[in-house]
Amino acid sequence: MSDRPFNETARNLQLDEFVNEDDPCILRGELQNDDGEWIPAEINLNEVFSAYDSSARLEWGGKDFSLIAVQVILNLRVIPIDGKLEERPMLDVILEDEQQGEVEACVDLSEGIINNNGQFEYQLDRVSEREVRA
Repeated sequence: MSDRPFNETARNLQLDEFVNEDDPCILRGELQNDDGEWIPAEINLNEVFSAYDSSARLEWGGKDFSLIAVQVILNLRVIPIDGKLEERPMLDVILEDEQQGEVEACVDLSEGIINNNGQFEYQLDRVSEREVRA
């Protein structure tokens, strides 16, 4: 299962409540392992994304994006992928930019996070520059 996006073998996805910049942004859910069992899993998104107030851009492969986040929400959205509609876990973030004020960013979590035998795993090599939208 490690070569596919996690959302194809996930259920009960939720993001811990984000109140302030000191809160970790933990994505929780149940992932199927290679035996088909559902395993509780979590990943700290602050160890997956960074953001800088000079650019107000959410970036894969960094740390502590929540330091400039005003709001962080997990949404499951149906979007067109390769000519068909698929449900994708989208992270919607409002970042505080020192020049522009609040800036919205959105990223499809399934582009860089996989299910590795029942555990979330971040893989930077799966992510292309176009995957982060601000």
